[in-house]
Amino acid sequence: LRFTEPWFLGTRVAAGFDLYKWEREYWEYTKDSLGGALRFRFPIGIDEEYTRGSVRYIYDDADVTDIEPGAATVIQDMEGRNVKSSITFGLERDSKDRPFLTTKGSYSYITYEHDGGFLGGDSAFGKVEASTAWYFPFPWDTVFVLRGQWGWAGERSGGKLPLYEKFYLGGIDSVRGFEYGTISPRDPATNDRIGGEKMMAYTVEYRFPVMQEQGLV
Repeated sequence: LRFTEPWFLGTRVAAGFDLYKWEREYWEYTKDSLGGALRFRFPIGIDEEYTRGSVRYIYDDADVTDIEPGAATVIQDMEGRNVKSSITFGLERDSKDRPFLTTKGSYSYITYEHDGGFLGGDSAFGKVEASTAWYFPFPWDTVFVLRGQWGWAGERSGGKLPLYEKFYLGGIDSVRGFEYGTISPRDPATNDRIGGEKMMAYTVEYRFPVMQEQGLV
C-alpha cells in the first residue's frame, strides 16, 4: 500500500508512506517481511525543474526460513528474525521527456543508506548506490541509451550486513541475457550466491520500435 501527497501542506514537498507484507523466495532461503516507510521528496534550490532531494525511513521486520540443507554458513547465520531500521538520503536529476519509452534526456541519482546504530535493529551497515542513464534520439523513432550503475555496501560495528542487502546483478534492469540476480560472488565451499559488497555495471542499448502503437520496442 503506497500513498503520496505531492503538495504536502501546500508546499513543494512530496510526502508519503508505504506499508507492505512481502514474501520473497531466494535460491537458498525464504524472506517473509512486514514493514513500512516514510518518504519525503523536495527541491534543493538548484536546477529546480529537474533536481530533487529525498529522505526515506524504512522499518523492516523479516523472518528468514526454509534455508536449504548444507547452505553456506553466512546464509545459515541469517535464520530467524532480522530487523532493519534505516534512513536513506538521496539526490536525483530527471530530465527525461517521459517516464516510459523515453526518447531523450537523462536520469541520474545517488543515495546513501545508514542502517542500525542509533536507529536500532539487528543489522548495521552503510550503503551507497548511484546510477546514470542518457537517452539520445535517432532517426526512425530509434533511441541510443548509455547507462552506468555503481554500488558499495559495508558492515558497521554492532550489527550485520544481510545477504539480501548486498548486490546481485542480472536481468532487464542491469545486465540483459542473465536471469535476475544470478551474477554474484559465490561461497567457495558450497557455490551458493552470497552477494557482493561492490558493484559496477555499464550497458549500451539501441532501441527500435517493433509494434509502436502497443509500446513494444
